Amino acid sequence: MAELSSVVSSGGNQLDLLVDAYVRTQQPKVNQLQSKQNQLESRRSFFNALNGRLNNIVTQLDKFSGSDILDKFNAKSVISSDATFISASSKGTSQLNNYFAKVERLASNDLLISSRLSLSGTFGESAGSKSLGFVVNGETVPVNVEFDGTETNEQAMRKIVAAVNENEDLALNATFVKDSTSTGRISFSSTKSGAENSIDFNDSDVFAKIGLDKVALGAGTETRILSNEASAGFKIVNYNDLDSKFELNGISITRGTNNIDDVIDGITFNLLKVQEADANPISLKTEVNTKAVEDFIRPLLTAFNELLSLAGQDKTIRRSDSAISSLIYTLRDTANSNQVPNAEEGVARFLSDIGIKVESNGTLSLTNTTKLKELLEKDPEQVANLFIGENAFIAKLESAVEKFKGDDGLIRSRTSSLDSQIELAKKRNTELQSRIDTQADNLRKQYKVYLESLYKAESQYSLLGTFNTDSLNSGYNALL
Repeated sequence: MAELSSVVSSGGNQLDLLVDAYVRTQQPKVNQLQSKQNQLESRRSFFNALNGRLNNIVTQLDKFSGSDILDKFNAKSVISSDATFISASSKGTSQLNNYFAKVERLASNDLLISSRLSLSGTFGESAGSKSLGFVVNGETVPVNVEFDGTETNEQAMRKIVAAVNENEDLALNATFVKDSTSTGRISFSSTKSGAENSIDFNDSDVFAKIGLDKVALGAGTETRILSNEASAGFKIVNYNDLDSKFELNGISITRGTNNIDDVIDGITFNLLKVQEADANPISLKTEVNTKAVEDFIRPLLTAFNELLSLAGQDKTIRRSDSAISSLIYTLRDTANSNQVPNAEEGVARFLSDIGIKVESNGTLSLTNTTKLKELLEKDPEQVANLFIGENAFIAKLESAVEKFKGDDGLIRSRTSSLDSQIELAKKRNTELQSRIDTQADNLRKQYKVYLESLYKAESQYSLLGTFNTDSLNSGYNALL
């Protein structure tokens, strides 16, 4: 009776313990389903991460398919002995060479300045649309200005400026400037440098009113008139002096720009500052740009390493999924294989020939840049062929990742299947938990009935205990 009494006396706490005991017996089933769901979610996370790595490597592979790919391996740099005055850049088509340059003149934009006019003075042009003609490459480009006949000089000049700037056919800008509190002028400037973009115009009444006379100013000639504080004119007398001028290896060169790319194949010269007349020429040396090639290759190696490392990260997946095992094997084999199998003796065939080391875990690292530089100087095409040849590194990698890509690829197939399995596991888990909760509720009700019965039995048992043997005997003797 002691055990029964303890059950009754514990009341609600004992009831909770009994229900909890049942729930604990069901917990392994819940744990098993949750463990299965966790495994599936872990696999899905793996394949999502793998998809990211694949996208990274595909992005890098695409960089090796451009039409200018050979230029990437032919990268050159030009070292200037004094980049204050002249610098240069090089494309892959340039040759390794030394040059000597001297900057004598920089290309400039032409400037034509009107006469100084009183701002408040009457312009004196009749009402109507008046055409101004600027000459561009031998052709006249008209600029129409609307006058109402009442304009002051300032108002008229502002209208001229607005009309010029609105004309998209002119490589010309106009600016109204107040050179004093009571006077103003117009500055016309070409938007492109060089003699071929010098400013020329046809005479008109409107131009005459601002001091522009074609013959008087010598427009289009080598003896143009300079502007001064009051009179119209140009900032440079000879329009040919708008061209840049420099000497390269003793040869004089003029161009309409300061960025000159048509003198030496593959090289662009950037003229920055004029040298003194007695200054020595500046040395320009073309060298192999090993760093540019390194910077082009390294992101691919990084993407390769990240893909390989992730693919081999989960041993369970690697053992259970033959596609992942095959990918790991293929990547490692690709890194170690002959990239140019039909190459002649002495030609680079392995990545190690350009200083790329295959680590023990299969990853790649560019550790010997000296090797790379030597081969780039000797024959950059050999370096390129290791990557972009018919059966070279890029082609092998593209083949290795092809079946994993796209809507029909293995990654999408795996993740879609895992999504379905995870949803099913969640559903089963929910159903199981619902059944456990229902059964626990039913047991709670049953246990409550049992406890109520036990309470009643305990109460009756206590009542009977009050009628002991001595009390019965005393009652019987009293009757006698």
